[in-house]
Amino acid sequence: MGLYEVLAKTRHRRKSETAAVVYFPPTSDYDFPVGELGLGFSDGKIVLEVRQLEAEEDQDPTVIRTQFKLEQGATLATQLDEIIAAGRPVCSLCKIPIDPEGHICIKSNGHSRQPVPGERTDQE
Repeated sequence: MGLYEVLAKTRHRRKSETAAVVYFPPTSDYDFPVGELGLGFSDGKIVLEVRQLEAEEDQDPTVIRTQFKLEQGATLATQLDEIIAAGRPVCSLCKIPIDPEGHICIKSNGHSRQPVPGERTDQE
């Protein structure tokens, strides 16, 4: 993961305690497909930049740029590992996450209603 690479390059050593986030909103004010995601290190802080894939007509693409302390980056990396580990199973055919409601695999042209190999069925 990129956060671990940035932390390693800065020779940051993880602490056993987590760094507090001053304010993190429970919901986002932004909802857009991400086109570019940048991660770097500047002025002793981790910098994250997110750019919108495509903007609406007559508008500039949305760009979000934020920076945070190394300790907060280490905490975020750990939290992201936990979120990813608890994520949805991935289809063995198309590699797309399987929703709880089911999955219509694009590798079968979306027509097959058969369970994806490795996917649990209700009878199991």
